[in-house]
Amino acid sequence: MATVPWSAYVLTAFGSIYGYLLHRAAVIRVYRLTSIRILDAYLLVWIIGFLCGYTPLFLYLAFGFKEFANTPEGTLLTTRLHWAGRAEAIFFVLYALFILTNVRQRTDSLITVQDLQSVIVWNIAFAVIAIFFAVLKTWLDRHR
Repeated sequence: MATVPWSAYVLTAFGSIYGYLLHRAAVIRVYRLTSIRILDAYLLVWIIGFLCGYTPLFLYLAFGFKEFANTPEGTLLTTRLHWAGRAEAIFFVLYALFILTNVRQRTDSLITVQDLQSVIVWNIAFAVIAIFFAVLKTWLDRHR
């Protein structure tokens, strides 16, 4: 049986934090997804929270999320959600620096065509995700 890397536990913790903050917002009615309070507060926000913990969606929570109602509680929860997302971004930068400085890198060959192709595919994938969320945010802003 393979062991779970410690970084999976960290991402689960971030997902739990996002889920809890979104849950609190849904319970006090500063955040709505479907207008069905039980569905919003106890299922959908936790799914969204864990998805943001494990995917690049946390960048939206860190830098672009302004969906809570404009109340003192909504502003406080928005600030906390932004800082949680920024903490995950900092974690990823530090983790990448740790890996680059401590893990032995392959030096037996130059960059191959397959390496270049995989880098290009990943860059395109992240660009498509970023464009999708930019379009989604624009559409949501226009239809409020």
